[in-house]
Amino acid sequence: MTQPITIAGGGLAGLSLGIALRRQDIPVVIHEAGSYPRHRVCGEFICGLKAGTAETLGIDDCLADALTCRTTGWFVAGRRIWERELPTPALGISRHRLDQRLVERFTALGGELRTGSRLRPEESSAPGTVWATGRRAAKSARWIGLKFHCSDFELEDDLELHLGVGGYMGVSRIEGGKVNICGLFRQRPNAGVLKTELPLVYMRASRLDNLAARVEASTLDFSSIVGISRLSYRPAPADRERFSLGDRLGLIPPFTGDGMAMAFQGAALAAGPLADYAHGRLAWPQALDTAHRGLRSAFGRRRNVARLLHPLILRPAAQPFLATAAKQGLLPFNFLFNLTH
Repeated sequence: MTQPITIAGGGLAGLSLGIALRRQDIPVVIHEAGSYPRHRVCGEFICGLKAGTAETLGIDDCLADALTCRTTGWFVAGRRIWERELPTPALGISRHRLDQRLVERFTALGGELRTGSRLRPEESSAPGTVWATGRRAAKSARWIGLKFHCSDFELEDDLELHLGVGGYMGVSRIEGGKVNICGLFRQRPNAGVLKTELPLVYMRASRLDNLAARVEASTLDFSSIVGISRLSYRPAPADRERFSLGDRLGLIPPFTGDGMAMAFQGAALAAGPLADYAHGRLAWPQALDTAHRGLRSAFGRRRNVARLLHPLILRPAAQPFLATAAKQGLLPFNFLFNLTH
C-alpha cells in the first residue's frame, strides 16, 4: 500500500514537490492557507536553477515562456557602479502566473489542493507530513519586504539592483511588458501611511530617490502591491522532528536572486526520500534524515555566505568601497555568484 504525503504550504516548494510525487502516483494533499492566483513578495527572478531540475519535477513547460535575463547592473544613488553578464541566464516570470500554472498541473495529475486550510502545528511532525509553510515569523526582526509591478518602465539591465541606506530593491523583467520591483528594508513606523504609498515612502526614506522618480514616471499596478514583515535572515533552529522544506529551512537574503531556484531544487531533493517512504522502501525517520542531510549539503554554504555579505551592501560606509572595487575590476562577482548559487 502506498503511503500518502501531506504538504502544509502551497508555495513553489510545496506545489512543485506535490507535482513530482503525483507523477509517481503517490497520493498527495496540499493545505494552503491562502488562495490562487495572488501576488506574493518575491523577486520573480529564477537565478542559478540547476540544469534538469525543472524537468525532474515535471514543471519545465510551466517555465517555457519565462523571459530570459542575461545582464545585471548595480546602482548607488541612481549611479551605475557595476554591470556584468550573469554567469548563467536567469528566468523572469511573475508568481501570479507561475503559481496558477503549478496549481493547474498538480490538480490535473490528481493531487488534492485544499485552499483556505492550515494544518495545526501539532500535526506537522506526523509521518508523511512536509512542512513548507514559508518563512518563520521572528518577533524581533525588523525587516520588511515590499513588491509591486510596473509597466512603461525602461530597464537599463535585465536585472537592476539599487542599494540604499538600510534597504535595497531589485528590478527585473516579467511577462506582459512589465517589471517586478521587490525590495527589503529596515522597518519604519508606518502610522497613517496607506498601503499604496508604502513603496515610495520606503524608497525615499532609503535614499532611492532616482528609482522612486522612475517608478512615478511609469504605470504602477496598485493591485500588485504586497508586503511582508518580521523577516529574519538568521539561521533557522535545527528541527529534526519535522520534514521542513523551502523557506522553513531559513531565508536567503534576496540580493542573491536564488530563493525561487532553491525552492525548486529543495523540492527535487526531497522528492526521492519521500517517494521511498511512500513506497515502503524507507521508514519515516530514515527518509527525514536523508532529506535533511541532502538539503543541508546543498544549501548550507550559500545561506551562510549570503548572510555574511548581506550587511555589507546595506551599509553606506561600505557602498563607496563596492563602487571603487567595481570600477577597478576587483569585485569577484563570478566567485561570489558561485558561492551563493
